[in-house]
Amino acid sequence: MRLKERKIIYQGRIISLYEEIWTNENKIFNREIVVHQGAACALPYSEDTVYLVRQFRAPLRCELLEIPAGLIEPGENPENTALRETEEETGHPVIELFKAAEIYSSPGFSNEVIHIYFAKVSPEVKYDRFLDEDEFIEVAAFKFDEFFRLASSGLIKDGKTLLASLLFKEYLSKKE
Repeated sequence: MRLKERKIIYQGRIISLYEEIWTNENKIFNREIVVHQGAACALPYSEDTVYLVRQFRAPLRCELLEIPAGLIEPGENPENTALRETEEETGHPVIELFKAAEIYSSPGFSNEVIHIYFAKVSPEVKYDRFLDEDEFIEVAAFKFDEFFRLASSGLIKDGKTLLASLLFKEYLSKKE
């Protein structure tokens, strides 16, 4: 495959949309590509509790239970993004942060990479939550077993949170 032509269709604050023409031997393919700056998220947990955020997602017209997440700012590394978002959205100070996975959210049309971390946090809320003006977030605490039941029952529908739940369950089983 060889990129033959690329033109910008839309340039936004979070994404850009390109139309690309690719060639492969005698075939020509048109693709619409969403270019994204990347995101990082963290599954915050303390002794036996996971902290999720409930927030309204306009594209879906509903609230979702998710792990804290945010865009990687220019010049920022994914680990700092995960740390910042966890503390801003939950108010729980991060004690330890380590990477669990790196995924492509939807590689058929987007280059977005999501970096997933586990964040061991203090069970005490120590920080004021600093939310963006368009964020309406409620923190929800779940015991580990309840969190895994929510994920396996389909009540958690966010992909990064579902994957984090599977990875976290595996992580806990190896610690025992």
